[in-house]
Amino acid sequence: MLTRILLFTASISNAGVSVESPSQQIFSHVLTRLKFHFFAAQKATNRMDKPEWLLNYTLKLIEDHGPFLDLVQDILDQVPENRLIAKTEYISHLMNGFVKDRIRSIALKLMNQDAALFSHLLTEVMRFDKTLQNVHLFFGSQNANYDSSKNLFDGSLLVQVFCMDPILFQPWLDIEAEVAQMRLTNIMKADPWVAHLDSSSDAIKHTNSSEKLLDLLSVITDRYKNLPPFHQLAFFEQLQLRLLNQYLAIAKDTLNAYQSTFQPTVSEAAVVSKFELLENVLSVAASLDGIVAVTREWGEEPVFLEMLAQLNVSESHEAQVDGNADARMLSGSMFKGVESDYMRVILQIEDITADDCLQFIVESMWRYDLKNWSTFHFEDETAKDSVPVSPELSETLSHLVTLLSIFDLRLAPRRSKLLKRILLVRLLERFLERIASVGRFSWDGGIQFARNVYEFLNLFPGVVKQTAALGMRLTDTLTVLQMSPIAVQELRQVLARAELAGAGAEQVLVGMGILYLTAEQVKALLRKRG
Repeated sequence: MLTRILLFTASISNAGVSVESPSQQIFSHVLTRLKFHFFAAQKATNRMDKPEWLLNYTLKLIEDHGPFLDLVQDILDQVPENRLIAKTEYISHLMNGFVKDRIRSIALKLMNQDAALFSHLLTEVMRFDKTLQNVHLFFGSQNANYDSSKNLFDGSLLVQVFCMDPILFQPWLDIEAEVAQMRLTNIMKADPWVAHLDSSSDAIKHTNSSEKLLDLLSVITDRYKNLPPFHQLAFFEQLQLRLLNQYLAIAKDTLNAYQSTFQPTVSEAAVVSKFELLENVLSVAASLDGIVAVTREWGEEPVFLEMLAQLNVSESHEAQVDGNADARMLSGSMFKGVESDYMRVILQIEDITADDCLQFIVESMWRYDLKNWSTFHFEDETAKDSVPVSPELSETLSHLVTLLSIFDLRLAPRRSKLLKRILLVRLLERFLERIASVGRFSWDGGIQFARNVYEFLNLFPGVVKQTAALGMRLTDTLTVLQMSPIAVQELRQVLARAELAGAGAEQVLVGMGILYLTAEQVKALLRKRG
């Protein structure tokens, strides 16, 4: 008899005839049991502060009836093109028959009475939904009705109770925002810019705060990812975007504090302090960079792509209402705007720290800048090939090594390399300015000056080529400064003859391997040679 009932019901359901599902016919008594325990006011099990009792009991009913539902499914599958899933229909029957109404009733009572219990109710509801999805593979009834005006499914997960009624949804959103704000405050209390111990990735250098903020954002996504896109968007804008913007504001405050503490280096203690400040501000940049890297990946996930599509629909509708036919659809990612804001601050930090490091290096070179290169001579020919970098530069080079190691320690490799390039460009400009400001160079002075510059360049392996023409121009300049007196005289004569003949002097220079200096620039350098 049971088999005939199920087969008949499945066949007419597939034919589009309205009829009670097999689960509704067979398990109606289960609702009676639920109501007996969780509806009657006098029952000890009916407690608003213990919604998990109702939800766990419902899960137990589903589990207990699992074997029988499998049997029912085997019978239903005998019908060609059967679309009914016994367990799905059974769960929907329990949800729509009692559980949703009871949860909504509890929520309406707790909403204005006890925010903590209201939050607890939401937590239990989402835990319940997660079990339905992960354990029982329930994502909503096959017969659920979609209401496009509200972006809702009637007959899907339990959390929809809070979406279908704006009276319940806004308090939920307010509570989530308050909790998220409290967690961000706690995150920023505990060494926020210290490198995260588990951040071993070469691509990203997370700090305590960036790692924990991303965890918090991920938890928030997990809480709303099963909601309709319209409600997901509300969570995204009022929780996640707000958190990201607040974090950026804190980062800006830290950067401003760094700038305001800058002082010229006057002691070894000041040097140590400067290094510590530099580590801290670069950790801020690393934090922002790590968040941008992760949000770029998130932007490609289905939940955020669906949200972007929903936002595009809303923007398009508003444009039509306003008569703005030229309104452009959003593209890229839900995080595009905040990523742009983060990148602006990252670039600002790199610009400020490069200038600060350059100033620090220049300050430490003051004794070196007093050298008279026109009177510099090696003690003998052997010294010309063996004398190392000028002793006045040894401390400066040591500090530069420390600065570059801080770049590598605090920043991801790609950002560290970019910052090194910015600093190197400014150092190269400084060297070129120094050469232009010096009156004259002896042959030995030119050789030693070039040796010092190359010692700087050796600290930037793989970066010098990225400076393009600027680095090549400095290399050509050093080539001219190191020419022997005979070579200098010959070059002067060659340039003079080329000028008299009206020939292009640049061709002569190219033949000598000087590619990035004009004839006039070379002549100016030759005038500096003694």
